[in-house]
Amino acid sequence: RRPACGRALHARGRRYDCLPSDVRGSEGVRETVDVGRQLSPVQLREMTGIEQLPDAAVPSVVQRLERLSDIQEFNFFWERPDYEPALLLWKGAERVMTARILTEVRKIVQQHNDRSSEHLRQLLDELAQENGGRGNVYWPLRVALSGKEASPDPVEIAEVIGVEEIIARIDIALKKLGV
Repeated sequence: RRPACGRALHARGRRYDCLPSDVRGSEGVRETVDVGRQLSPVQLREMTGIEQLPDAAVPSVVQRLERLSDIQEFNFFWERPDYEPALLLWKGAERVMTARILTEVRKIVQQHNDRSSEHLRQLLDELAQENGGRGNVYWPLRVALSGKEASPDPVEIAEVIGVEEIIARIDIALKKLGV
């Protein structure tokens, strides 16, 4: 069965017009095309028609992509998310506490600037220890950055979108909380 997107792709000895749209399972796209060796960010942008897809997002997207048509589930890498303010709240957390934590995360990100993602994770973990656990820090950050309950790790998203965009998205989250 051959997909019909009109672009030729050779992968593992097979020729596809594009990635099979009916590939299922977390290994599906990765088994069909090894992004690191077979598919460049330019090729993925051409195949999906998403010109804004950042190069740095490609490995994260392909690792989780079950079907090429599901790529819009990762639109937070190239556009600001829209979500309900209540989604920012971790398991009964109050708006004031969540806003305070996001304000602290904002400060950490500003000061963190160009250091490694592991350093950022260490700083966020320290903040989490001071504020009742990882969920209180990582959940609202995940939602602020992705607008979703399930997404790649927020530090991974942060690494792709950069400091200015992280701060802009945290500012939007703080406005949504209205505190």
